[in-house]
Amino acid sequence: MLNELSEDLLSVTLEIIDQANSYLGIEFSKVFYFTLADHLNFAIQRAKKGMAITNPMVNEIRHLYEKEMKLGEWAIKLIRKRLNVVLPRTEAGNIAMHFIDAKVAVTTAQEDKTEQFIEDITIIVKDTLNINIDRNDFTYSRFVTHLKYLLKRVSQIDKAKSENVKMYEKVKAEYPYLQTATEKIKDYMTLCLVIEPGEEELLYLMLHLNRLCAREGL
Repeated sequence: MLNELSEDLLSVTLEIIDQANSYLGIEFSKVFYFTLADHLNFAIQRAKKGMAITNPMVNEIRHLYEKEMKLGEWAIKLIRKRLNVVLPRTEAGNIAMHFIDAKVAVTTAQEDKTEQFIEDITIIVKDTLNINIDRNDFTYSRFVTHLKYLLKRVSQIDKAKSENVKMYEKVKAEYPYLQTATEKIKDYMTLCLVIEPGEEELLYLMLHLNRLCAREGL
C-alpha cells in the first residue's frame, strides 16, 4: 500500500488524523491511518477522473454525527489546499463514516479492556478472601463503579493526603486480610496496567473490599 500512496497524501492523512485525535478526543489506531489514506487515495483518483460517488446518508450523518461531519468537511478543505484536488461535498460524509466506524472500534476495545480489568480484579478478590461474590448485589455494583472510575482517572492519580495515609495505615493494621487482597490488586495493576495506585486509592479499595466481606458475614 505504501508504494501506491504519495508522501504528500500520507502527510495530509496524518494531519487529518492528528486533528481528529484532538477534536474527537480519541486516539485512533495506526491501522486506521493506512485505512483512511487508502480511502482518500481512491477518492482523489475518482475525482481526477470525474467520477463522483454519491452518499445518500449525508444528511443523516450531518444530523446524527455533527462533529464527524464537520471533520470530514474540514478534511476536504485541507485536501484542496494541500493537494490541489477538489473532492465532491458528499465525500465529507464518506470520510465522516470512516471516523464513526473507527470511533466505535476504539470505544469497543476500551470497553473490552475495562470489562477484563474488572473480571480479573473480581477473581483476585474472590480467591484471596475466599468469598462468594453476588454480581447482582448492589455492594458489588458499587465496587465495579469504583474500579471503572479508577481506570478512567489513571493518569490523574495523586499522592494521598496525610489524613488518608493515617487512615490507610489504621485500616491496614486492623484488617490484614484486606491488605493482602489489596496488595495483590496493586501488583496486578502495576504489572498489567502499568500503573501503581497510591495509598489513597488503596484505602478506597480496602473500604470497598470490607463492604464485600461484610455481605458475607466476615
